Amino acid sequence: KVARKRSEVASKARTNVGVEAGWERARGGARERLRVDARAALTPIRYALASYRADLVQAYSAENTHSFDTTS
Repeated sequence: KVARKRSEVASKARTNVGVEAGWERARGGARERLRVDARAALTPIRYALASYRADLVQAYSAENTHSFDTTS
């Protein structure tokens, strides 16, 4: 019984050490991962803005050439 208790305590200590190491690793890699995440999050926004700008340019040029009349 004592041996089982001791092994339980040992395994608990091992997992705690692992958790601590994991936190340290996470803290170290968090900044880099955040940078990557920000870039990944901004990419679709950048694409959306680019397509939106293209639509605006198209609409503007179409309006200037009077291919469609907005006055009617």
